[in-house]
Amino acid sequence: MRLHRDPDIVVPEASVIEKQQRRKLWQAVFFHDTFLTVLLKLPPTATHSDVPVESLADDNELSNDGIDFDSGAHSRVENLMSISVIAPPEDYIPLPPPMSHHMVDLATAKSDCAYIRSMWHLGNLVQENLSSPCSLSLPLTHSVRHKESLIAAFKRLYKSFPSHLTNLDHSWLQQQANNNPRAARQNLFLTSNYHHCLMLLQASENASAGVVANIRAALEAAHEAIWAFFKLWALFETEAAVWWVFQHRAFEESLLIAHLLSKEVGSSEGEGVNGKALEGICEKAKEDVGRMLGIMERYGGDLEMHRTRKEVLREAFEGILG
Repeated sequence: MRLHRDPDIVVPEASVIEKQQRRKLWQAVFFHDTFLTVLLKLPPTATHSDVPVESLADDNELSNDGIDFDSGAHSRVENLMSISVIAPPEDYIPLPPPMSHHMVDLATAKSDCAYIRSMWHLGNLVQENLSSPCSLSLPLTHSVRHKESLIAAFKRLYKSFPSHLTNLDHSWLQQQANNNPRAARQNLFLTSNYHHCLMLLQASENASAGVVANIRAALEAAHEAIWAFFKLWALFETEAAVWWVFQHRAFEESLLIAHLLSKEVGSSEGEGVNGKALEGICEKAKEDVGRMLGIMERYGGDLEMHRTRKEVLREAFEGILG
């Protein structure tokens, strides 16, 4: 389908709306591939594309004639193995008109574009700096300066995101869940992915280059990441109970929290986990792991993988309770 190619190049005759849909489809493939490979420690596959992020512009939500829906044209995004392509019907059957629940208003479409662009920019940063080295078991950073520069790049990017995607206030999210659940889910998904990746960076080490883990910063990032899952559970429990990727990210976050708290070595400031450098955050981190264990009892059923994860996390949790 050549979704990885710039539609202005490969399908210049396509409508504005169709080009926009191609960009959205490619971005969905790209960021799901990127963030799943971070979890599975596999090499990213959606690595070659000439689709620019900023081509997903708000103005492209409207076609040239100002009509914000294009349902009559034959799509160039087609599955060549589809039965309708292999054995096309003799009589042309026009596409049915779009149903109201399949359509979104222009304001929602523009909000979606802002979210997609944000995830796209984040994915570009993550794929190069986390997915690829993790898949090869390589250090994430090759010097102290490199680590500081990379963390600064992540924080600059986060500050550039729209405020409705970075608001962490629980009461505000509750209000959004009631009035605009689409935006609430987008906020939680971006928050979870961003802070999970920041956690990995802050916890990264490279002994040969003198790079040590910043335990406090890693615990703070892990707290925000895992609380995105806790908020999802509180606001959309049915979805949280079956959203495997969200669950697994939260499991990895709680396991890393336990690992960091059990470390005998000091933090980046040279103080141990019981020193002043971590004052006030250790108890909060332990509560996060305990809360995660409690939630894990409420989903997953009797699946062997889920039982194993609970056992592993419980053992790690018991090791930090002393």
